[in-house]
This record gives sequence, structure tokens and C-alpha cells, in this order.
Amino acid sequence: MKIFLSLSILIILLIGCASQDPLELTKATVEERDENVSGPNEIQLKSLNYEFVLKNNSKKTIGGMEKLREDSYSYEDGIELSIEPSEKLVKILEETIGFNFFEDNGQGGLGRGTATNPFIDPNQIGVYNFHFDLGAIEVNDEIQLAPTQEEMDRLVENALEATLVVRVENEEIARFDLTKWK
Repeated sequence: MKIFLSLSILIILLIGCASQDPLELTKATVEERDENVSGPNEIQLKSLNYEFVLKNNSKKTIGGMEKLREDSYSYEDGIELSIEPSEKLVKILEETIGFNFFEDNGQGGLGRGTATNPFIDPNQIGVYNFHFDLGAIEVNDEIQLAPTQEEMDRLVENALEATLVVRVENEEIARFDLTKWK
């Protein structure tokens, strides 16, 4: 009887470990920031910043940095993240800044950026940041005005109404519902 019970527990543990997803989202945050842009006319900008932390639960490295894309200085075999906003978030973006900043269309003279890791070794984490300028805090001739504080609060409150998609070599390897992190 003890042997049967021990074997049953061992099998359950093995099945539980085997079914763990290779990639796990361990952190998803969003925050509003004020930042200065230097130049002839220093401009203070309002931005929205996302941070995601992924953990590699597998025994193999995910991603790589063997295939450099010279036009973008990214890696074909590297981990690439994208945020797919919900219809609700797209509507809020259009109401507050006039367009969906998740689309790469360079509207409004606003900047965007990412900081990523092209690979994650087994049992390690990778930190990924997305930065979106939303506008200037004061009226100027170069950049549109940022949303009001009330609009910013609404945007921050709904910024995780989206899905995080992870790809390696253009193949989707994971998808995370960010609404669980609100």
C-alpha cells in the first residue's frame, strides 16, 4: 500500500512539473512618467511605460542572438514582444491622444522605445520595457500636448486591457492576458 501511495504521489508530481508552461509572466506593470527632452528648447514630456518580466521554466534557452537584422539591430532569432490592445484601450487612446500608439505609424511627432533581452536562459528571467511618449506638458511648437491628468489616470487605469504576445523567429510561443495584472 505504501509503495502504491508513493508511486501515485511521484506520478502526480511528474505530471505537474511536465505541464508547466515554458514561459511565465511574473510581472506586468504600467506607470506614467514625466521626462525631459534636451535640445534647443527643453520640453517636458508625459509618457506611459510598461515593464514585463518573463521567466524561462524550461531546460532550454528561449530565443537567441545569432541572426542580426542590420536594418533594425534586432535579432531574427531573438525574443520579440508585442502588445495587442483591446478595443476598449484603443478607444481610450484615440480619445486621449488621437491615435493608437501600439501601431508603428509615428503620429504626433511622439517617440517610442523598447528595451529587451533577445534570449532567456533556463530558469532565468528577462526584463522587457516599452516606452510611449504621449505629449508635452506645456504648449510648444514641436510636440502635441499631453493628455490632461484626468485622461492620464483613465489611460493608466486601462493600460493593461491588452494581451502580451511573445514570438521567436516570427512564431508565437506565448500569449498572456494582461487584464489579470490590473
